[in-house]
Amino acid sequence: METLAPDRDLIRQAPKVVLHDHLDGGLRPTTVVELADLTGYRDL
Repeated sequence: METLAPDRDLIRQAPKVVLHDHLDGGLRPTTVVELADLTGYRDL
């Protein structure tokens, strides 16, 4: 079975995940703070 790679236009048109919807209630607040610190995000 041959596997084809999706082209760039298909990827651009595909729906994207809204990250904040997945973080809302899915992580402990301390984990969010730790991840923000690890990535250098300071606006919490």
